Amino acid sequence: MRADVRTFLHGFEVPVPVLCDVLVALQEACKNAVRFGGTHGPIEVSVAVGRDDVMLVVHDHGGGFEPPPLPPARPDPLTPRGRGLYLMAALMDDLQIRRDHGTVVCMRRRLWG
Repeated sequence: MRADVRTFLHGFEVPVPVLCDVLVALQEACKNAVRFGGTHGPIEVSVAVGRDDVMLVVHDHGGGFEPPPLPPARPDPLTPRGRGLYLMAALMDDLQIRRDHGTVVCMRRRLWG
């Protein structure tokens, strides 16, 4: 998935720092979908590039969950889990998680500034 999205975004000349942030956030969202989605079905990923931003949507079709509030402070780096939501929120400009026939994670990252 990362390689496909990297290739796609490279075609739009997305700045390297933005590309790196988007790929890490994508990886975390996909990892959460696999670990916590509760389904063996497909995980849908969509990526769109606008004039000013990149949009990502990761949708699993499991039972869904009510997302916890995002951690207000950086999680302990020595704990083995629990940093994914924090990373996504820290790297992206907007993060929305909702239940809709599974869990839908919508993220946006500005291209500039």
